[in-house]
Amino acid sequence: MKSAKRTFVILMLAALLLAPVPGIRAESAVSGEFEYTVLSDGTAEITAYLGKEEVCVIPETVDGYLVIGLRQDLRIGVREYSEVFDAYMVRMPSVLEIPATVTHIGMVQEEALEGYHDLSRSVTVWKGEWKVSADNPVYRDIDGVLFDRSGETLILYPAGREDEAYAVPEGTREIRRDAFGFTNKLKELRLPETLQRVGDYAFAGCEDLQAIRIPERTVSIGRRAFPGRHDGGRQFQNIRVSPYNSAYYDVDGVLFSRTDRKLICYPAGRQEAEYDVPEGTRIIGAYAFAYNRALNVLRIPEGVTAVEEGAFATQPGKDGMRIFFPASLTEFSRYQHIKEYQLRYIYVVIPGSPMDTYIQQRYINVYQYEYAQEGE
Repeated sequence: MKSAKRTFVILMLAALLLAPVPGIRAESAVSGEFEYTVLSDGTAEITAYLGKEEVCVIPETVDGYLVIGLRQDLRIGVREYSEVFDAYMVRMPSVLEIPATVTHIGMVQEEALEGYHDLSRSVTVWKGEWKVSADNPVYRDIDGVLFDRSGETLILYPAGREDEAYAVPEGTREIRRDAFGFTNKLKELRLPETLQRVGDYAFAGCEDLQAIRIPERTVSIGRRAFPGRHDGGRQFQNIRVSPYNSAYYDVDGVLFSRTDRKLICYPAGRQEAEYDVPEGTRIIGAYAFAYNRALNVLRIPEGVTAVEEGAFATQPGKDGMRIFFPASLTEFSRYQHIKEYQLRYIYVVIPGSPMDTYIQQRYINVYQYEYAQEGE
């Protein structure tokens, strides 16, 4: 009897160990033009489109399995030899058609978009138009732009479009992370009065965008939301804010927050050689001056107490960039510059100030520095 019970227990443990675990994927299979995996609940996830059609129509089922998602690292497009470029090019469809059954598009999720900013990772970005079934319970498209079902959250704009202007529809309350964050031709982007939230990197890749206006109801703007990533943002010169906005304001086209008096973004395309941070500013925000190549002299006034990460990640000219620091500065993030340009930054500090002590203790051999003369 004991032996029989022992055998039963062993068989039960083996069954539990061998049972499918939620989220674990099986080996890939191919059905027609699609590669897929079967999930533990018996549904399928598309992992690759192998076809050459201009419109990629995601099926509702493959080999009898219900298709409920597109994998985060979805492969779409085929390599073909181009006689024009004498090289192999990736040919991608121009439209991605989503059925009612697909409730998870992995490549527009936060973790997938995070990989785009990690230069060590290769991430495929879908740049075509979206077409979503009217019966889809999670997503919808509005004129080829991907939104959530309610139409209140703009998820991804087709970066491959040639349009130079786009008006985000009224009723939109949120623009998701990286929504306009990939290379596109937009020169004019109009935001609706209903807009409340802007995600990280939302407009970062709009290389031709020249200006933007923040409406009255916008109360949250994410990290590095504006043009100025890598070699982009050279045209971007002005951020204007509704005078009735309770969270943000601009001073001559430079963006600040009201609550903590933080300088959030000095547009990357501004051409002034010198800039005086306005009196009353308390914080220089993360990446505030990132990728601006025109500044040679930056003066920070008394009252500023903190400089956040990457605030001066610019690319100074051969004559360097002189930054005048106040005696009030007590917090200074160590990660400030583009490393290969660090010797072109000249810190001008007040003798005996916290910044003077900070440099003496940590970075005396890393950056150039000078003492401020009386009257500077």
